Amino acid sequence: MTKESSVSMAKIAIEYGQDLSYVEDVLARELPGLKDKNEQVLEGPTYLGVSELADSGIVLMFMCRCKESSVGSVGRFMNRELLRIFSENGISVPFPHVTISNWENNDQPDGKQ
Repeated sequence: MTKESSVSMAKIAIEYGQDLSYVEDVLARELPGLKDKNEQVLEGPTYLGVSELADSGIVLMFMCRCKESSVGSVGRFMNRELLRIFSENGISVPFPHVTISNWENNDQPDGKQ
């Protein structure tokens, strides 16, 4: 543990096709109010930008400064609040998709099936 403030990180994905400018406008409007909702947040949350272009969506990264003992709970708070903000503003959060194929090769060169 440290006397200095620690950093809690959160990542959340948005679907490909979402208007990133709109998402960033929503975040600029909504993020400042989150500090007042949780006394464990010392500074932030701050939007750090696009973290990853993943298989299912565009991953955005966020951080807050908090006490070391609050890192986990502040991370969970950010996850919840980001999901709420996105839901209230029509921003879709993807879920993993799996495509199952059944491929049969009936035209094998040796004539076997």
